[in-house]
Amino acid sequence: MDKDLTAPTPVEHPWPRRMLRTLQFGLARLTSRDGLVTARAAPFGLTFKGPAADVITRHIYRLGSHEPAITRYLLENVRLGPTDVALDVGANLGWYSVLLNRLSAPGARIFSFEPDPRTFELLGANLAANQATRVSAFNIALGDAAGSAQLRRYKDSNNGRHSLIPGDDIAGTVTVALDTLAHFWESRDLADAPIAFMKVDVEGYEYFVLKGAGSLLRRCASILLEYSPQSLALAGLPPDALTELLAANHLSARAFVNGAVVPVSFAELARAQSQLDLLLSPRGP
Repeated sequence: MDKDLTAPTPVEHPWPRRMLRTLQFGLARLTSRDGLVTARAAPFGLTFKGPAADVITRHIYRLGSHEPAITRYLLENVRLGPTDVALDVGANLGWYSVLLNRLSAPGARIFSFEPDPRTFELLGANLAANQATRVSAFNIALGDAAGSAQLRRYKDSNNGRHSLIPGDDIAGTVTVALDTLAHFWESRDLADAPIAFMKVDVEGYEYFVLKGAGSLLRRCASILLEYSPQSLALAGLPPDALTELLAANHLSARAFVNGAVVPVSFAELARAQSQLDLLLSPRGP
């Protein structure tokens, strides 16, 4: 491993440092010549370059973390062995890709997917800056068919909201390459490599990513999934479309609620009115 992981790893900056970092962020944003700033994260002292206007960059800079409850779960529960594969679908600036690299043994492989060309450049820079040598990044989107698609770009305040589904807040579009996870897996000759972890956060396109994974879903030990009823509706899918797909692949769900991970039934998910971050795992026999 890259570092002794037995000692607790900080997830966020302590309060006094957050106050200082808030002031420093304002100065860094004013003095940036290209609109980018470099944020130092709390876990492992990682660094991330991103747009100063972007909410994820701002959180990492000021607080030291992105999605602290999920980050804490990863630090405490996820380790990649020397033959394991992890997948980061919708990698953005590379927060989870870089963390997974630090939580992996030599020989582990991490595949990172980010379709937006501008964000992909920053992803590559952040992987290099953090010596994430076990991560291979691809400038493509994943879905349920190969080809190309129109990525609808959100405004600069949240680059994480770029999406392949229709939406009202559009700041332009870009044509991106599209593949299925099943085809990608076959093209990389990954065969029976164990999938220790997969993260899917693609702003409403999650159903299509999972559908395109085919039988690989049943081989994932753990899946982190953003679940959005509103995005399902925008994609023209019924409320139970995603839960039926999960049930058909013999997966069970837990949700992050107030910092804790609690069981949630598919019936509850189908009735949910707000977004949830889910942990999916294979059901027992």
